[in-house]
Formats: sequence, C-alpha cells, structure tokens
Amino acid sequence: MTINNTTDSNKIEKTGIIKEVLGSARFRVTLQEDNTPEGKLLAGKDLICKISGKMHQKRIKIVRGDRVKLSLSVFSSDIKEIKGVIIFRLDQLIEKKPE
Repeated sequence: MTINNTTDSNKIEKTGIIKEVLGSARFRVTLQEDNTPEGKLLAGKDLICKISGKMHQKRIKIVRGDRVKLSLSVFSSDIKEIKGVIIFRLDQLIEKKPE
C-alpha cells in the first residue's frame, strides 16, 4: 500500500515584494515574474499572505519593500482562491526617490 503525499504537489514557490503591512501577521504581496508558465500568469498579481510559523516564532521582521519567498497553495484556477505563506525573507528592495 502506498500513500501519496498530495500536499507537496499542490505547492508552488514564487518570489514577491511586500507592498503593504496589514497587521495580524498578514501582508499584501505582489508576485514577480519568472520563466515558468504559472509565473507569467501570476506576475503582478496581489495576494494577501501570512507568515509561516517558524518566522513568527523567531520574530523575523518583514517591512514594506522586502523581497520574500512564498509558498502558494493552489487548489483552484481562480486567483482569489490562491493562498500564500511567506517562508523566507530574501532582501530589501531599495526604491529610488525622484529628485
């Protein structure tokens, strides 16, 4: 008897940029484009994501402008059904101010 682990097959890892801090460990994240078919489909979309349990335990600070790695849970083709969890903070994106 074999047991299929379906949780790994429904997860997609993407990168995004924090656009807004919403409180209660939730953030509005804009997804970045990559070379995969789903990456081109999801590029520029905004998702509301929460932080993972380990990041919450270690009190890792995430601020607006940070690049983060997300684990997306896709159970439907509708963009509103996609749930995201921030699993890693990559670095801070520095935005230049107009002179």
